[in-house]
Amino acid sequence: DKTLLSLYPDLDKAKQRYVDAITEFENIYAPAKATLPVNFVKKTVNGQLPGDRVFTFRVEGNGVTLNGSNDEKGNVTFDGVLEFTKVGSYRFTITETSLDGNGITTDKTPYTMLVTVTDDEKGQLVASYALENAAGKELLINNTYTARPAPYALSGEKKLTGRPLLNDEFTFVLKEISANGAQV
Repeated sequence: DKTLLSLYPDLDKAKQRYVDAITEFENIYAPAKATLPVNFVKKTVNGQLPGDRVFTFRVEGNGVTLNGSNDEKGNVTFDGVLEFTKVGSYRFTITETSLDGNGITTDKTPYTMLVTVTDDEKGQLVASYALENAAGKELLINNTYTARPAPYALSGEKKLTGRPLLNDEFTFVLKEISANGAQV
């Protein structure tokens, strides 16, 4: 080896450059993003399906806003999905944005969803969620409907045949009956 170094003084430097060149490898690991559709929100009005009534909703958090509305079966559809490119925990708020009206009081509760993004070590990020102030994996947003009382003035006339009618001689009672005629 010393003989070679004396004949080729730069051999040691060349050898090191050669070793450095062949031992440098650069791998890049970039897992695919995770997506989470918000397809677990359902709308009811006093426990009934909303029918032709359309209500609006919003998902907000981490610089993202999704807007949605319900179908006749109460299923809420949003205008996109949540996407994640990094492992971590993310917090979102799901709210109803409809206004009260026509006897309906909307649910004003801000529901909190915690999303956890993990790496499956196979090149894919995976998102899972938990609802912090709702039971289970489905979020049921319930509005209440209260009909306004309908005032009705009842009047009538009493006639007596055979003699004059005296003041306060007769009294009347108004009773509610069911559709089949039974007293309620």
